[in-house]
Amino acid sequence: MEIWRSVLDVRGRYPEIVDAHLQAALESLIQTYQTLDKGIYYETLPGGSLPKEIYVALKSAFDSAGQKAEFSSLKTGTILDCLTFHKEMGQATTLPRPRSRIFLDRIEEMYRSTAANPIEEPRILLP
Repeated sequence: MEIWRSVLDVRGRYPEIVDAHLQAALESLIQTYQTLDKGIYYETLPGGSLPKEIYVALKSAFDSAGQKAEFSSLKTGTILDCLTFHKEMGQATTLPRPRSRIFLDRIEEMYRSTAANPIEEPRILLP
């Protein structure tokens, strides 16, 4: 959910973002976290200003999530799995057109449907 929210925040500021920008940002993040997983801190920034905006938003979302108590055990491998999943989902969804936005639209649709239907707490009261 945090990935989706971060991407949609950037999309709200820059409506010209297309799926290719998101894919470039995801690829750079994967490379950055792969080197971090090996013990080397080296950021692989994407080319272009829009992919960099997405990259920075997602990187700060992961950094802030790692500082929260409930996500303190967030490991680099888990982040890599999540990023790889989103990259593969984007590759399966994105159309070959250069201005395709179908992956971004799908993320927005999933985020809105999930945010609109929060998980309901059980109604059974225990003594």
